Amino acid sequence: MSILLFSFLVFCTLVCCKTKSFEKANHKEPKQTRTLTSGEIVVALKKGVSVEQFAESTGLIFVRKLKTNLPRYLFKHQNSRVGRSIFESVDKDALDEYTSGYEENAFLASYVKDFAPDDPLYAEQFHLENTGQFDGVKGVDINVKPVWEEENFGDGIKVVIVDDSLLKDHADIQPNFQSEGSWDYCLKVSDPSGESSNYHGTACAGLASGAANNGLCGIGVAPKSKIVGRRLICSGATNADYAEAMSDESQTRIDISSNSWGPKGCDSEYCTFYDYSTTVYDAIIDGTINGRDGKGIVYVFAAGNEGQWGGDVNQYDYAKILQVISVASVDNTGSHPKYSNRGTSILVSSVSSGDLAKIRTIGSASNEECLSSFTGTSAATPMVAGVVALLLSKYPDLSFWDVQALLIESATVIDYDLYDTDGWITNGADYKYHTHYGFGLVDAGSLLTMAKDWQNLEDFGSYDSNTISVNLPIPDDDEEGISSTFEVSEDNSLTLIGGVIIHLTVKHERIGDIQVQLTSPEGTTAQVIEKTTNFEQTSFSNYYLSVKSFYSEKSKGTWKITIIDDYELDKGNFTNWSISFYGIKGEKPTTPTKPNRQINSSNTIILNWSFFIIQLILFSIYLLS
Repeated sequence: MSILLFSFLVFCTLVCCKTKSFEKANHKEPKQTRTLTSGEIVVALKKGVSVEQFAESTGLIFVRKLKTNLPRYLFKHQNSRVGRSIFESVDKDALDEYTSGYEENAFLASYVKDFAPDDPLYAEQFHLENTGQFDGVKGVDINVKPVWEEENFGDGIKVVIVDDSLLKDHADIQPNFQSEGSWDYCLKVSDPSGESSNYHGTACAGLASGAANNGLCGIGVAPKSKIVGRRLICSGATNADYAEAMSDESQTRIDISSNSWGPKGCDSEYCTFYDYSTTVYDAIIDGTINGRDGKGIVYVFAAGNEGQWGGDVNQYDYAKILQVISVASVDNTGSHPKYSNRGTSILVSSVSSGDLAKIRTIGSASNEECLSSFTGTSAATPMVAGVVALLLSKYPDLSFWDVQALLIESATVIDYDLYDTDGWITNGADYKYHTHYGFGLVDAGSLLTMAKDWQNLEDFGSYDSNTISVNLPIPDDDEEGISSTFEVSEDNSLTLIGGVIIHLTVKHERIGDIQVQLTSPEGTTAQVIEKTTNFEQTSFSNYYLSVKSFYSEKSKGTWKITIIDDYELDKGNFTNWSISFYGIKGEKPTTPTKPNRQINSSNTIILNWSFFIIQLILFSIYLLS
């Protein structure tokens, strides 16, 4: 009888809803984002202003032109030194007179690599072909074998790994490594190998482009694509260095930029919203416009690994950018691993580590070291970069917007966590979206199949609202919140492909109390920011937020932003906002038929419900006995 009682208790534990109350954290001083100025300034000179004229007029010393397509120049003052603001030595009126924009150069020491602790070795790469190993669900993988079977291995495509050390002489890297365009921004040398103990960049390169058929370690997703290494994750890199690492001055050097790094958005005590450097942001946007002979470099960024503490991609500076492919993780059962950040900026997911199974790739302690414990969205990101390499190898004329749209159209909707199915929404154009997974699991086979009949997106454009003034208090302890609307006319309407950007200004005693929702004219509501205990910041100032869940909807009509503070005590004010739309001016071309790929998780679900039923029967017998 004790066994029956125990079984009933287990049953109750499993079927009861998992809830967690929200408790307001004790107030404390916000931690500040620490950046150290280099004593230099990046400027964009006005038309007709020469470097010599600017230097003479301001007393600044020319350092160099940044290695980007944009005309950006680095200057310093004769009294410049690390840690001292250059604005102590330069007249801001002169800067305003001769430049169209400027930004103090700073060391970006806050960036960290997205990875979790190592675990025991696993012998198979389940992300490439999941046969159910390590208690996984068969078919939860990126479905790359059908592409390889057509002899597509990413030939001719160049993937730049922006990361820490990349061991160029590793036996799995050396056949594909390209020295042109590689650079170590930490040591200022052309060899990105750096310190062998920093394996992160090497591991990412192995997942995207690791060589095949050499009897060593595993295989990359695109095993014949070229690898360019840019070592950047170190305390000596500035925002000027980051901008150069994002750029392709020759316009022919790289096709895809894989970035498994970002700021430390959260820990167990505190979360932060990060603004981007305009120098780096401009370099990324320029890359999407002018890179790859005008078709646009495809930027892939990790969504981040602070999900268990409330991490959100919209906290990040670059992973949230609308033109960037932000990648989340699923584990080998198709469920959401607790580390993977949420967010309306996520485009797709790839398979990475879970509680037991880790990712196999290569290490950098020696030229033949293998690594079987790589984890996190860091691992998921170069997989997607590899999938894009396969796509561009076959269809090189696709723009970066075409790449994003095809990834959306071909993604597999997954979710085998029985407690998480309610998170999926269906937008007004009948596309499913989840803030844990984006549009679903990347599917290389479906992607290449659909690309055969894809019509390139044309007449692409954007439409921006003016700043919309609100200047009203946010109702405290109120589930309704405060709303503001913006109307898009028929003349300005777009079919949304990229999505929307919000710039938001809010003052609040505790930002962690508020929720931000955006509702489209077609009735789709996106939870742009969720409330959390961990945010202690007190304002957003023109803060950038992106939303991708409105794919294929029309922008015409009334858009509504709602800010809710349903916890008492702390108060705030909704100052203003603006919204931008990215899409095509006509109808979206007819979407090719998606292959009917089924990932069978029924055994898992049947097993769980069979267990529940057995426990219920046992408990009934107990009551009748």
